[in-house]
Amino acid sequence: MTIAQQRIEQLDVKTKQALIHLFGSLDVFYELFYLIIKNEHQLDLYRPDGWSAKLSSVQYYRRLATERVVKECGIDADLMEDIYSDYFEEFANFQEKTPKLSNEEFITLLKKLIV
Repeated sequence: MTIAQQRIEQLDVKTKQALIHLFGSLDVFYELFYLIIKNEHQLDLYRPDGWSAKLSSVQYYRRLATERVVKECGIDADLMEDIYSDYFEEFANFQEKTPKLSNEEFITLLKKLIV
């Protein structure tokens, strides 16, 4: 279990309930933000066609989603940074996770957060 996952488990009941209400589970909350930073990093790393505009969009959506979760659920912004650090640590150690969320679930959750 990563530091971010341990911190999530240690959240107070009210915060956990707010996250579960918004995401369905604590695991989905973690995975969504893990995948957001993964997408952002991969766009910057591999630079496919139109990467600059796509990267700007992902960064914008990440900021909106992060602000909403911090504000509505009372999450410490440092916890969000810990989730992002998990991705980079795993990337550096060639241990990237296979996503459990489908692309459709990911997009649906992200849209829910930024609308």
